[in-house]
Amino acid sequence: MRIVAVAADLIYTRGEAQTSIRDVKAAAGISGSQMTHYFPDRDALIHAVVEYRANEVIEFLDQPEIKELDTLKKLRKWGRLTVEAQRARGTQGGCVLGSLVAQLSERDEIARQRIAVGFEVWTDALAAGIARIKKSGELGRRADPHKLAVGLLASLQGGYTMAQAADDIAPMDTAVRSAIAYIETFADPPSGSNGRRR
Repeated sequence: MRIVAVAADLIYTRGEAQTSIRDVKAAAGISGSQMTHYFPDRDALIHAVVEYRANEVIEFLDQPEIKELDTLKKLRKWGRLTVEAQRARGTQGGCVLGSLVAQLSERDEIARQRIAVGFEVWTDALAAGIARIKKSGELGRRADPHKLAVGLLASLQGGYTMAQAADDIAPMDTAVRSAIAYIETFADPPSGSNGRRR
């Protein structure tokens, strides 16, 4: 819905506290009656924005180049695309979902719960991809897809924050590359290597 997309963009650029219903109406070009038809109060709109952002990060995984994430090559591509998307957006603002945590989680329990669910779904989607990579034989039996997905997503969130603080995308790029490099250490060593990596 366009109203939610407009509200999400305003909140991302201005912050939730600085975004009013009046701002959203003006930016979306709608009347007050149209707004209240869909959203009876501001909290209802904010909760819709959280769901919109949660869906957005999942839909990012549906890009043709990385769809059905099932190889380490696609995982590395996902990392590059994620960093490039933030580079294009600018370092300020951080993660479209993660940035809502500090703004909403302590004042709005419903929003906090929905953000948490968004992260759980995002983690599960990455874990499913890592599980497919493991099933293909690129990762060994020691690899725990869920734990690796949690670590990858935590590194990504830290990267967003550090990039925002430094106004430089490099920390995010390093964080994502390092997390993926760690996942790659779970690849079984080539036969004949006696279990040692070179």
